[in-house]
Amino acid sequence: MKREHLAPEARKEGLIVHELSGEVLVYDLDRHKAHCLNKTAALVWERCDGKTSVPQLVQQLETALKTPVDEEVVWLAVDQLGKSRLLQEKIAPETGRVRLSRRELIKRA
Repeated sequence: MKREHLAPEARKEGLIVHELSGEVLVYDLDRHKAHCLNKTAALVWERCDGKTSVPQLVQQLETALKTPVDEEVVWLAVDQLGKSRLLQEKIAPETGRVRLSRRELIKRA
């Protein structure tokens, strides 16, 4: 499936979710591990319904944050959510595509 058509799905079972000011704390009961999601990662995770593609997530984040959002920011969040096992299945980045580091994304912003 093409990268732009991938629709990540958040894992909801086996988690305790607690919203804090500007962040979301997610405790994984299966792995006994806590994850603190910043505002952007939390917004992405909350919208990962298995139907919404990454470009659609970008549009939704732009509306929620009232600012332009680079697609690579969403992909970074999806990648981190996958590594944290907070998605139903990890979505691998497109092969051959150069990925930006967090530092490079911050420089762009």
